[in-house]
Amino acid sequence: MRELFRDFPEACDNTLAIAERCQVEFHESNGEYMPRFPVPEGESEESWFVKEVERGLAYRYPSGIPDAVRKQAEYEIGVILQMGFPGYFLVVADFIKWAKENGIRVGPGRGSGAGSMVAYAMRITDLDPLQHGLIFERFLNPERVSMPDFDVDFDDRRRSEVIDYVIRKYGDERVAMIVTYGTIKSKQALKDAARVMGEPFQTGETLTKAMPPDAQGKPMPLGDIENDKSSRYKEAQEMRETINRDPRYREIFDLATGLEGLKRQWGVHAAGVIMSSDP
Repeated sequence: MRELFRDFPEACDNTLAIAERCQVEFHESNGEYMPRFPVPEGESEESWFVKEVERGLAYRYPSGIPDAVRKQAEYEIGVILQMGFPGYFLVVADFIKWAKENGIRVGPGRGSGAGSMVAYAMRITDLDPLQHGLIFERFLNPERVSMPDFDVDFDDRRRSEVIDYVIRKYGDERVAMIVTYGTIKSKQALKDAARVMGEPFQTGETLTKAMPPDAQGKPMPLGDIENDKSSRYKEAQEMRETINRDPRYREIFDLATGLEGLKRQWGVHAAGVIMSSDP
């Protein structure tokens, strides 16, 4: 690089200076960075969580809590406390409650979280798991420690209001939106390579039209076009003939193969939010 940039030695100096300043370490933890739910004075997350579940059970079963429900709820409470996730349930229940109180439509529960009696009691979900034969262990299992993950559906026209509520409550330094990446797929790579090489628009069109049709919404990777071990190899006969009849097409194809899979641009996920106890 020094040789390539011999007219601009500061370019390499600056690169090294930045690299020496970059020191980021990540370590995974089980709940250590979970957002802290603000509980009343004299309460802990654990004690408040148990009380909220008890209040929720009384709300769900006003005529009396059946023995099977009580037994399931106590079992789940024990697992959730043991795994250190009472705060997670409090946080999720809180923003769902706020959404409902403000007229924002919320789904009844989707995914494995609907198997939790505690979630039903806290009105995170609206399905009685015992009535529907749903299994709590698909959601949380003490033998396979993993973070709980509720799939929550908000009316997308007002979803941003819920995110704003969470930011106000926990602080914008503790709430972040998930990034999304647009990846260069095979046809886009061909068009980009043709354009960069100064070819007319029609060249890119010719190459992409010779590609096999997408299968289940996914384009055939360029690396499979000439790979006779690929299950779709026979479908790519027209493409192979096209790139072999013109050296320009071959050059574009080779360049595109190197571009395929690279990140094209980034954006902000519409609904993916990360929350933490620390900034």
